[in-house]
Amino acid sequence: MVSNTYIGTQTWSDHAPVIMTLTSPLYRSREHTWRLNTSLLTDPMLRADIDEALKQYFEINTTPEVSPHTIWAAHKATIRGLLIAKATARKRDRKTEITSLLDEIQTLETSHKTDQSALLYQQLLDSRKRLNDLLQADIRFQAVKTRAFFALQENKPGRLLARLLRKRQEQSYVPHIRLRNNALTTRPDEILQEFVRYYTDLYNGRGETPTPDLLPRIADYLKDNVARRLTETQAASLEDPILQEELVATLKHIKNNKCPGPDGFPAEYYKTFAKTLSSPMLTMFNATREGSKFSHHALTATIAVIPKPDKDLTECKHFRPISLLNGDVKILARILADRLKRLLPTLIGADQVGFVPGREARDATTRVLNAIALSSGGGHGLLLLSTDAEKAFDRVGWPFLFQTLEAFGLPAHFLHWIRSLYDSPTARVRVNGALSVSFPISNGTRQGCPLSPLLFALFLEPFLEAIRRDDRIQGIQGMKHTHKVSAYADDLLFLLPHPRTSMPHLLEHFKIFGELSGYKINNDKSNMLSLDMSTTDVSFVRSRFPFQWCASRLKYLGIWISHTQEGTYKHNYGQLLQDFRLNLSSWTHLPISWLGRVSVLKMNVMPRLLYTLQALPILLPRTFFKELDSIFLAFIWPKGRPRVKIHLLRRPRLEGGLALPDAKLYFYAAQLTRMLDWMSETSDKLWLDLEEQQARRPLWTAPWLPTQLLRHGLPPSSLYGDTLSVWWRIRGLFGLSPSLSPLMPLQHHPDFSPGLESKLIRRFTDGSRLFLFQVLQDDVVGLPGRSDDTTELSFGEHFALHRLRHFVNSLPKGFRPLRQLTPFENFCRLALPLSKSISTIYALLQKTDASLPPLCGRWETILGLEFTPETWHKTLYLTLYGSRAFKVTETSYKLLTFWYYTPHQTAHFSLSCDSICWRCGLQTGTYLHIWWSCTKITPYWRMIGELVTEITDLILPFTPEVYLLLHLPGSQTALRNSVALHLVLAARRLIPARWRSSAIPSIRDWAEAVEHLRTVDDLAARHSENMNPEHLTKWYYWDRFRTSSTFRQRLLPRDNADRTSSLSP
Repeated sequence: MVSNTYIGTQTWSDHAPVIMTLTSPLYRSREHTWRLNTSLLTDPMLRADIDEALKQYFEINTTPEVSPHTIWAAHKATIRGLLIAKATARKRDRKTEITSLLDEIQTLETSHKTDQSALLYQQLLDSRKRLNDLLQADIRFQAVKTRAFFALQENKPGRLLARLLRKRQEQSYVPHIRLRNNALTTRPDEILQEFVRYYTDLYNGRGETPTPDLLPRIADYLKDNVARRLTETQAASLEDPILQEELVATLKHIKNNKCPGPDGFPAEYYKTFAKTLSSPMLTMFNATREGSKFSHHALTATIAVIPKPDKDLTECKHFRPISLLNGDVKILARILADRLKRLLPTLIGADQVGFVPGREARDATTRVLNAIALSSGGGHGLLLLSTDAEKAFDRVGWPFLFQTLEAFGLPAHFLHWIRSLYDSPTARVRVNGALSVSFPISNGTRQGCPLSPLLFALFLEPFLEAIRRDDRIQGIQGMKHTHKVSAYADDLLFLLPHPRTSMPHLLEHFKIFGELSGYKINNDKSNMLSLDMSTTDVSFVRSRFPFQWCASRLKYLGIWISHTQEGTYKHNYGQLLQDFRLNLSSWTHLPISWLGRVSVLKMNVMPRLLYTLQALPILLPRTFFKELDSIFLAFIWPKGRPRVKIHLLRRPRLEGGLALPDAKLYFYAAQLTRMLDWMSETSDKLWLDLEEQQARRPLWTAPWLPTQLLRHGLPPSSLYGDTLSVWWRIRGLFGLSPSLSPLMPLQHHPDFSPGLESKLIRRFTDGSRLFLFQVLQDDVVGLPGRSDDTTELSFGEHFALHRLRHFVNSLPKGFRPLRQLTPFENFCRLALPLSKSISTIYALLQKTDASLPPLCGRWETILGLEFTPETWHKTLYLTLYGSRAFKVTETSYKLLTFWYYTPHQTAHFSLSCDSICWRCGLQTGTYLHIWWSCTKITPYWRMIGELVTEITDLILPFTPEVYLLLHLPGSQTALRNSVALHLVLAARRLIPARWRSSAIPSIRDWAEAVEHLRTVDDLAARHSENMNPEHLTKWYYWDRFRTSSTFRQRLLPRDNADRTSSLSP
């Protein structure tokens, strides 16, 4: 309904705005919550004022009589008041000026209506202009900033491009919700209240006070099912006081631009004033270690509700609650998480791979696939049971959680820290911008807290240990372990070869654990899949147990598990190709540039493919990669044939390419990463145990044995056999290892079956494995001269050495067992975890082609010159890293790779096209002519050279290699920090903007392009917090020139023309 209307003042034109106020019965006023405007922190004067206020506050108020938590909480109120005062003063001054101008304009309008004098009209125009200038100042600043932001981020892998690819923004508005009485409401107050009811019940499901018998029952359960405890040394490392270094490291890794908690202070605040805040913050954190408590307001959180995809959004349970915690609480939680996660592998069994360092989702899926292969080879069936936990994180019972942490041996001071985060916390729900009343929380771990995933993994571990220990639940037998369950956090998959007898006991464990901890299984979302089970077993399981039955496939951690390997390929890799084709086809018409399309493949497509390649490492046909390449090329070049060969695009950026992902090389890298796991002596990955059971030999020996000894004995449809097949195919192709390697094992070798006794092995190595190169001294078998071994050889050892010499002499002639190991062989020999293993091996596979790209030879032919590899590397570096503006980088790369079609080229494509230059109309429009030697463009380049000299005193040789190939004097680093490079890049950027046009860029065009680069550079420096003196010095010479009379004189002819045209009628 309309409650009020009025006509405003004419400010922007001769039209006055009409203002209307509407009311609605559905409207609910929003509570104002303060949030620090981070743009205030960019003002050096304001930063200095706040820093001084902080120093004075802590100096005056830090006394022994006052709790560190009270001092810390009060500092927030003090600084919040100061920030509000500063921001309000700025707004007030600006508002006062605007109000004064509005009053003045209104008075002049009234007077002008009665007195139509020219003087009043001129005064009115002047007042309107001043108001417009004031109002437009912010608009102009935001426009420049936005333009620079898009220049910096567009078509680049990141959040901006990701948002562009989404079909729609996540639905944040909740239009209606279903109440408990099943009625559907659209009233905002009822929607909010329903969410409050739902989360109040969810987070207080067990009540704040446990029943008298609960704690003793939990203690008994944990006594039987906690198998590991921290050592004294490990416990001491957890409870040491928090150090300055830990706080600094945590602040460094916390991301900016994140929504703050209820106190309104984001991460940027703590980072900006870290030097002043670190000491009182550490004092407060370490007081918590001794039992001091956070204030009530510190532990409150705002719950943001995020809709789950493909769910009924009229139900509260189909929204994911994300807790927005206060920044200081989150910092403490992050520090505790960093300490705890280092020790998780020693506390949590290897079948739990979620949130444990060194373990990945691929370990779980690979284990399941190996269990299926081993089961089918054993001639008995297998039941897969995938369970879904109902609100697993939100239902965690605190009595069980804290007793579990004590049972694992977490020390008292560390538990004080954790308990302080769970000491009567409260929350408010935000729905459609409105905040609910506060309600208490007495169970659950908060989604959004860095510590929550680790606590949940510890919380679930006693249940998993109970499953491991129960012999009534049978699993798949590996080489050393029995495999019953694969876990990634709460995603559990049970491997049950005998479900008739195992399932009842499994359900009993779920019941007991649920009663003690609050854990609850959702039967409607838990699924079963039969693999080669008998008909009677299938009927029995389906009729007796309350889970959903899958006919042909089951999804686990994003991977479809099927009855056959063909079905597994179809439902995963086949479906992946369909998804890629559909996605890329729908994105083809989006405003994404050529380089942006390459970024889309890197950012969106490849992570999905890489996950599947690692989680499902089966052998892939060549047709898969051919089809994938065709999909990629159709997306990159949607309107014609490729202008740059795909092999060039796939090269690393510093070698002339754009690092376009090569799916086949990534497939090889994923397979070779598995081989590195085979070589590890300390790995706890359980899928290795299952693969070794299938291989019937230690996995570390398989890659280095002669191919003919293993090829015919590979188990069918096994991941072990697939990896070996790939290895044999590529080991020589990429120079990874010749057919015979110095890493040939002298244990478990079929042609050296007796092997060597462990006593003799210890004479050659301190390890448990013996490779061929370790027994050779100058190509002859001999013992190394070890000072720690002076015992005489026994008769048996002499005989074993004789057999060893005979075996080595029987190896093919020409084999050099003491040759230098290849880089990949070195990785395998060291048998250490490789950081970023996929990327490292992918780069290793790419190094087989270290020659210069073909474009270098083409440029040398055009110019009639030859350049050194170092010169070309400098060109390639400056082309892709010379500017932070992505479009400038794209222009530079297009220029370098002959992307632009010239008249000379188009005449070859079509007889109707003329080969003469469109600019001068006199000579053939070759690539060099269009860019450099055309009589119309040469004066432009001379002007640029003169301007560079005038601005920087740098005299550039007037040659095409300097301006087109960036053969500028100076090092790469010096040029990146020099304005001269940006002056040339801006000049080059203007020519393609007038492609197929006779127009020549003017000095004004060039100045605007340089200024745009300067704005982008400033924004990038601020974004990376790198506004250092070198950055300011770089642009000093440009600023000096831009404000000089010389520059104004150069622009004068254009200005006079503009002024003359503006005065004409």
